[in-house]
Amino acid sequence: MTADIAPVDRFLDAVVARDFPACTRCLADDVDFKALLPDAHHDVRSSREAAWLLTHWFDDAREVEVLERVVDDIVDRVRIRYRLRLRYDDGWYVWEQQGYCTTAGDRISDAELVGSGFLKED
Repeated sequence: MTADIAPVDRFLDAVVARDFPACTRCLADDVDFKALLPDAHHDVRSSREAAWLLTHWFDDAREVEVLERVVDDIVDRVRIRYRLRLRYDDGWYVWEQQGYCTTAGDRISDAELVGSGFLKED
């Protein structure tokens, strides 16, 4: 049995485009979305809450560059890793997340991510 990586690919496309309604559509309504960051731990149980987190993290970026992107299956889960370079009013930052997702149908039903937080470039 292999996992369907398509919903995770669409999710990352939406994150990079900062298309948060599209992010919401990639997530099950009752998604179990966990994100561990250096300064916070988020554990939300709905696509709307998960989309709010993404909006909070990325909406103010003026530019987004993809430095790395990996999406592949590992038996019945999807491994995800992405590194972004984001420009905000005060300069450039790098952000990386990696983790595992479970898909159900054409949506992500579960996501467990670990992130670097925003690392300011010198």
